[in-house]
Amino acid sequence: MDDIAAEVEAFYAGYLDAWNARDLEGLDACFALPATFVSPMGTLAVNSRRELRAVLARNFERLESEGFSQSSAGTLQVRTCAEGLAVADVFGLRRLRADGSLQEEIDAHYILRRDGRGWRFVVTMTCTPGWQDR
Repeated sequence: MDDIAAEVEAFYAGYLDAWNARDLEGLDACFALPATFVSPMGTLAVNSRRELRAVLARNFERLESEGFSQSSAGTLQVRTCAEGLAVADVFGLRRLRADGSLQEEIDAHYILRRDGRGWRFVVTMTCTPGWQDR
């Protein structure tokens, strides 16, 4: 179990690095297909790499139009569900502006699957901070 948590932590650190670099190719590699995105704005199922990169690019456009610069993760909690399946929660994911001020803070809930290339997101969900205490 600790090995899996360490693997997912390393995977997530790489994901966050790709996210902050706006590395669409690197981000693309972090997702299994189909990938599902769930947020207060709706649910989106993505079935192709081209569509995934377009979704990611639009997300950056929206965030940057609101002043986004980079993200920093808070606490990561990993639980193994079955062989090659895990759930990860990031509490206190902070999206920051270039001046370091807080743009928004969210929690993120992920379902991950390990394939021949390593861990990949299958479902990502944006959560309101404190959701797990409700």
